[in-house]
Amino acid sequence: MTTHTPGPWSVVTRGAAFSSHEIRQTNRRPAAFAFPLAYVMKLNEGDANARLIAAAPDLLHTLKTLALRIHTDLCAAECCDECVEATREIARAEGRQ
Repeated sequence: MTTHTPGPWSVVTRGAAFSSHEIRQTNRRPAAFAFPLAYVMKLNEGDANARLIAAAPDLLHTLKTLALRIHTDLCAAECCDECVEATREIARAEGRQ
């Protein structure tokens, strides 16, 4: 199993209104030489999709932290449905499912 490119990621807007956004690793120095991780077309929901993709590493980290805390604090005796779902989505994001 491989891991994803570490975050944070950011959206870099390129070209004309019909062009695309680039998703780049923010902490690369110099950023201008970092290869784009993804391209998202600006059409329709492109702006929102680009922001969501760029937030993915932070969202995954937060979900892992919350799932661990919820499982530890609230349902240590038995696993709740929310923990099962969170664990399933974490595995999906990490390519284990």
